[in-house]
Amino acid sequence: MWKSLNLDRVECTIAQGNMKIHFTSLGLLMLKFFIALIGLFWRVLLIVGGLVLGSLWNAAWAFFTSPMTDDEESTSISCAYDAHTAFQNGEIGMGELQYWCEQEEDL
Repeated sequence: MWKSLNLDRVECTIAQGNMKIHFTSLGLLMLKFFIALIGLFWRVLLIVGGLVLGSLWNAAWAFFTSPMTDDEESTSISCAYDAHTAFQNGEIGMGELQYWCEQEEDL
């Protein structure tokens, strides 16, 4: 069963319940292209928005779940062994490690 309508240069064909629209005018073809661009832009916007929200969520998660450190809770080092342990944990730098090793040598 085929039915065909011609409404202002838009050819609409219905074949067994499936509807297909064919644009015969350049203006209507440009309208279809513009609508397709809007759909593409919407998909790109959703992907970028998801990435941005995911990054913000990751940053917030890292911020609120990381242990808080204060100046009072700073690493207490009394010997070279403590300095090596703090250096391996990333709490002090190479200069401070060298300082504590030199202090140990002086004793």
